Amino acid sequence: MNDQNAEDRQGAGHTISDGPAVRLKTERIAVETARHSTESLERLVDERANELASANDDLKKLNAELERQIAQHKPVGEALRRSEELYRSIIHASPDDITITDSGGRILLVSPVALSMFAATMDEEFLGHSVLEFIVPEDRARALSVMELRREGTVTGPTEYRGRRVDGSTFDIEVNSEFIRDADGLPTGMVVIVRDITGRKRAELEQAELKLRLAEHATELERLNALLHEQALEDSLTGLANRRQFTETLDREIRHARRNNGEISLLIADVDLFKLYNDTLGHQRGDECLQRVAEVLKATFRRPGELPARYGGEEFAVILPNCGSDLAMAMAERLQRAMEEAGFVHPSSEVAPYLTLSIGIASERVQAAITAKVLIQAADNALYRSKAEGRNRVTAGTVQH
Repeated sequence: MNDQNAEDRQGAGHTISDGPAVRLKTERIAVETARHSTESLERLVDERANELASANDDLKKLNAELERQIAQHKPVGEALRRSEELYRSIIHASPDDITITDSGGRILLVSPVALSMFAATMDEEFLGHSVLEFIVPEDRARALSVMELRREGTVTGPTEYRGRRVDGSTFDIEVNSEFIRDADGLPTGMVVIVRDITGRKRAELEQAELKLRLAEHATELERLNALLHEQALEDSLTGLANRRQFTETLDREIRHARRNNGEISLLIADVDLFKLYNDTLGHQRGDECLQRVAEVLKATFRRPGELPARYGGEEFAVILPNCGSDLAMAMAERLQRAMEEAGFVHPSSEVAPYLTLSIGIASERVQAAITAKVLIQAADNALYRSKAEGRNRVTAGTVQH
């Protein structure tokens, strides 16, 4: 027991004597470890600092590039903003409806005027709908065809349709459209401009009606002018040529005969004892008498160029172009027979119980000295002799050169 205690004390004394050296060694190891750790940490800090500095440089470069790009795009953005403002101003100021659609014709945006034009109360009544819904069904196939032509790049002008309002009523519209295309030329949308042409159509209709009325008035005016011209050249009582037409025609036929070395004859006839007929039966029967004589003249002288005329009062005249004295005499006698056959009663006549004519004729191959006045004078002188010699006869006159 005592021996064991002695050994324990001996061992314990040895540990105590070695303690300072061990502690020193341990401390040295700890210091060395700490120094290495510090150096590692410093290297790590330096590496991280270098990395942060590099990242900071990169960030500065990125910031500088971003600022440069922002500076470059700022005018573009400003221009885009101004463009959008201008675009919206145009849409709001336009008297026409400006509608934007997608490439399939579905409405994305309408201008404010579309509301009043199509009797709508809000934009939502348009948005998402096809533009074709606002055209009457019978015009939609044609509108779709125009859209396809536009899609293909074929230029077409404005097209007129019957528009269809939200309430179902219809009106006249004029539509012009163009596709919006991307950088590759592919259609991405469409601009549709719609104009209400109700007023223009009404004006066009009124103009067409006015033109029709003017045309009708012009036709009526032409008819009246022709009638007036006819009345100016025609005797209103008998329907024969009047004195004016007789004079113009005789001058013309004399000139024609002179150019062609042709013959012309003139016949002047007077209703025998017409004043006595008029006084006995009255003026109305007197007018009827002249009308009956005119009918006989028309039926007797029908060759081309022959012109029976009322010369004045109860006197009648007949121009006979291309007619010599023998033919003229035969035609005059034919007229007398026609009057006898007509048998118009003259109750107060001392010559015959019916209306008779005294006739004078003048015939001549026209020369330079022959005028209408000369020919009329010769026929009138012959008529005077017929009346002086008992009436109801034909006398040929002599033309004085």
